[in-house]
Amino acid sequence: INNNHFRFRKLPTSFSSTYHNLVYAQTGFNYTFCNEKVALALLLTPISGGRIHFSKPVDSTFSFTSHSKELSRISTAYVALTPCIAVKVIDNCTIGEHFFGVSGDYTVGRLRVHGLSGPFYLSSIGSVSPNNVTNKGPSYAQGYAIRGGYLGKLTDWLSIGFTYRSKTFMSPFSRYKGLITPHGKTDLPATYMGGIAIKPFRDTTIAFDVGRILNKDVKFLGNPIFNSALVFTPANKAQRRGADNGAGLGWHSRTVYKVGLEQIFADSFSGRIGYNYAKNPQTPKKVGSIGQSFYNPSIMKADYDFWNWH
Repeated sequence: INNNHFRFRKLPTSFSSTYHNLVYAQTGFNYTFCNEKVALALLLTPISGGRIHFSKPVDSTFSFTSHSKELSRISTAYVALTPCIAVKVIDNCTIGEHFFGVSGDYTVGRLRVHGLSGPFYLSSIGSVSPNNVTNKGPSYAQGYAIRGGYLGKLTDWLSIGFTYRSKTFMSPFSRYKGLITPHGKTDLPATYMGGIAIKPFRDTTIAFDVGRILNKDVKFLGNPIFNSALVFTPANKAQRRGADNGAGLGWHSRTVYKVGLEQIFADSFSGRIGYNYAKNPQTPKKVGSIGQSFYNPSIMKADYDFWNWH
């Protein structure tokens, strides 16, 4: 993830936040049998995560805290262990080769929040559990999802594919049940994607994909942000952080675009490079809100993938 520096110009006092450069690795293996008509695989893959540091202590009223020397920091990480099976269902010289696959994700998540303060976080005004908002050390959650996919090799030079991953149903981050809606539970959104791959040369593949991340279907991601104007109204009880349908991040679902290149150098070595892009899921006019931005480590607007060998 590229190192980014964000300034919140719409707030009464200026401060900034910084993402750190991160390197992720994934690994796995596969085994084919039945004359290469069936394949089994096991993958270990990072799904989402990152770290963000605010340059000065901040509170939920969008100002620096004079009573605290602690800097606000948030880190998240999600890693999935995925067993897979794929079957070649059609092998015909006229209509090509066609494969279907299914898999299941076992996902482990880690969240750590440090240095949040202010009445909109640390009191019953803004949270259903103000003692479970910040400075609780790392909290872990686990969840499950299913995936399905199709690959069609129509010709020697053209392939098409489609994949779908269900929502990942996570257990709560219990140490932060007063911060995450609802009650510390933040699922991962469902995604779907389709694409084509072209082989201009025998050992070269160029791929183009487009997909959708359904953020709006996850309460913590898609619910409206905390509205301080409702604090002293009956509506405040329902919007408190951690409530059944409480405040979220106000994210939109977003479209993802990917392009990649693979070059095979030998039977046991191939090189890959790829680029992913998606617009920020936050509303541009509201991106100055800390309430929307504190969970930004899980946003990747653009990322790059490099060499892979097997």
